[in-house]
Amino acid sequence: MPVTSGTIAFRGQDVTSLSGKGSRDYWSEVQAVFQDPFASFNQFFTVGSLSRRRLALARIPSDEADALIEECLGYVDMLPRDVLHKFPHQMSGGQRQRIMIARALMMRPKVLAGRRGDQHAGRDAAGERAERAARPAQRAGPDGPVHHA
Repeated sequence: MPVTSGTIAFRGQDVTSLSGKGSRDYWSEVQAVFQDPFASFNQFFTVGSLSRRRLALARIPSDEADALIEECLGYVDMLPRDVLHKFPHQMSGGQRQRIMIARALMMRPKVLAGRRGDQHAGRDAAGERAERAARPAQRAGPDGPVHHA
């Protein structure tokens, strides 16, 4: 989506016009959890295939990928044996949202951005899970918080 006005700066650099390596570097440090996870998943791949592809593109060695997938699914209270073989349409909206959070965390981002469902009454479970999932990473040393837009 083209920027119509203004800029977005990360580490002092305008990121609205990045391409190539600059864009890849930026997206390795900044991850977003979208409102509609169904639209964000390729419906022809299982959760396991989507996760492994993402890690392969990020050049994460395959021997590390399975452990990382299991770790990040654990942050959102999911077990690999329950979800990796499923297609996105076979899961509830809440489960897809949790997968989306886990996939973002697999990249070990410095910033995790998402929109909190404050327009709804009650607490937003996905936002709470994202905050809880970020806590172990923050203890490990990343210099970025979870951000709700």
